[in-house]
Amino acid sequence: MSGYEWGNDPEFFGPQMYYRTTRMLLTLKRYISRGKVLDAGCGDGVLSFRLVRAGYTVTAADAAVQCVAYIERKIRMQRLEKSMNAQKIDLARLPFAAKSYDGVTCGEVLEHIQDDVSVVKQFFRVLKPGGICVITTPGKPHLWHEIDDISGHVRRYTIHELKKKFTQAGFDVLKCYYWGFPINGLWHRLVFKPLILAKIRSKTNITRSRGVIAGLLKAAHIQRLASMIFDVD
Repeated sequence: MSGYEWGNDPEFFGPQMYYRTTRMLLTLKRYISRGKVLDAGCGDGVLSFRLVRAGYTVTAADAAVQCVAYIERKIRMQRLEKSMNAQKIDLARLPFAAKSYDGVTCGEVLEHIQDDVSVVKQFFRVLKPGGICVITTPGKPHLWHEIDDISGHVRRYTIHELKKKFTQAGFDVLKCYYWGFPINGLWHRLVFKPLILAKIRSKTNITRSRGVIAGLLKAAHIQRLASMIFDVD
């Protein structure tokens, strides 16, 4: 099974992503209510723009040129130049000064990177003392399945493995836990997987279309309802 080229299709989101970014945003707000945040591996910027709306100053960083260009267009359209910028960067070689960010967010990225240790060390380097790093990543290696192959994942993490990599980089791990089972898992298998397969076969950007599926994925009331369901996990 061939992998999915995420960078060529930056706008991909839906209820599950809305729920995950909500959890990340609420977690960050629990520790810092304002400040400068690096959204590392930002993709299409769903979390980045939510961070800006919450009052943070945001650097949206990604390795995919298409994603950065997409975010830059949205920044100009929404006139957010004073509170947000987008940059193409290598996460293992962040071009930022040490202790320059109050927060780092990184959603569903580390599992794609071979040298994840270097990336975690870079996160620690650019954070100010007392800064907060919030990440999400697939867990439980025994649950590896076809979606991981399609998505180009290198690994799934155990809690012990993830905590070890962060503590060795210098972090104090305040909280690390599994979530997303079983309801998110069912969503992944029954909704996410068929959608990705359809996108690969048709070579079209379903979520940017004006079809029924795209409308449902983007509908705010559907996303909020799904969040309530996903929260059971």
